[in-house]
Amino acid sequence: MKNKFTYFLFISIFILSGCTATVRTVSPQKTKVILGGGKNIPADTVRVLLSEEISSFQYRVDIPVDLYADGIKIAMIKKGNLIDLKRAGTELTCRIQRKTFRANSFKVSLAGEGFLTFKKSRYRGLFEFIASASGIMLVNHVTMNDYLRGVLPYELPTKNDKSYFQGLKAFAITARTYTVIKTDKRNQYFDLFPDTRDQVYGGADRETEMDSVAIAETEGMLIYYNNEPAQVLYHGACGGSTEAARHIFQNDYPYLIPVKDGDPPNCSISPTFGWQEVYSGEEISKFFFNTKFFMEEKAISDIEILSRLSSGRVSKLRISFKTGEQITLDQREIRQVFRQKKNNGILRSLLFDIQKDFKNDVLAKLIITGKGSGHGVGLCQWGALGMSKEGADYKEIIQHYFPSTVIQIKYD
Repeated sequence: MKNKFTYFLFISIFILSGCTATVRTVSPQKTKVILGGGKNIPADTVRVLLSEEISSFQYRVDIPVDLYADGIKIAMIKKGNLIDLKRAGTELTCRIQRKTFRANSFKVSLAGEGFLTFKKSRYRGLFEFIASASGIMLVNHVTMNDYLRGVLPYELPTKNDKSYFQGLKAFAITARTYTVIKTDKRNQYFDLFPDTRDQVYGGADRETEMDSVAIAETEGMLIYYNNEPAQVLYHGACGGSTEAARHIFQNDYPYLIPVKDGDPPNCSISPTFGWQEVYSGEEISKFFFNTKFFMEEKAISDIEILSRLSSGRVSKLRISFKTGEQITLDQREIRQVFRQKKNNGILRSLLFDIQKDFKNDVLAKLIITGKGSGHGVGLCQWGALGMSKEGADYKEIIQHYFPSTVIQIKYD
């Protein structure tokens, strides 16, 4: 378990035009919770893990909230009260003034309209606190549409450029399909991570009108193959061609295949379409030390591209060391070993060429010049925007990146 620390969660209210917060009285009878933000959350609820390693948790109530223990309503907490949560073995304790409750999980729902706030970000729906082996998990329960409103501005920010609208609709359908696949594989406590392990989700802070319209106009639309939701994937920019899923993730799908993306590529409008990394020989040697290939740093005598996939992506890279040892990295390893110098993130893509400089038969400098960003499988986000800008509609964009699939309205 990590060092103990406490987050302060302030539950704040945003008053909508023409609406005011309502305060409910606590019924003497226990009530099952299906509520969030003062409204019913329908069956399309998405559960997003916001935090998973909190040892204790405190928040002060700025507006009345309903408190539930293991799904049963136990109290309405008035403004100004401090709620103190701690893990106690396999359970949680919740202390409010002089009262202490014990349960496996606690849910907090606004008694009226508004937002819940965690680490200065606002969220719709309700919060659930669950005891876990590492501390306390915080899970945000939110409707599908509200979840997507928190995904689109982070995964595909368009700055309200209307020429991108059809691409935004295509992405909304793709993100919805991905979410449905994940919620159909529910684990016990949550459906999705809020970061690149699934989809980047930031709550309500960056919601835009154009995103909301794109979500509304594609309400319930999913990408299907053989009457089942497709296993969709997406990435930033393909660099001119997408890649087959089986080459990157081993799983093979007939609609996740290499697709030529135009000449010039549709995604060439991306501000980071072209990129370059420059490394010294010592920096590359350190990569192999950091990834546990060797227990010590070793001088490099050569780096060679041995093979490429049909899309042009590097599939085998051989590194030779002065000791006579060699390591061959495949397409699933290269980006993990070679890191970006700016942020230590994985290499932008596998679509690259190399230039080498040597000194005394040792690699002195390596220049990697590449195109695109991400794994290259499925929908190219910048390519979708580029196609939209050129007049394609969302159906054409989906068909381009997911050939042999159909769009059906199945989720409502």
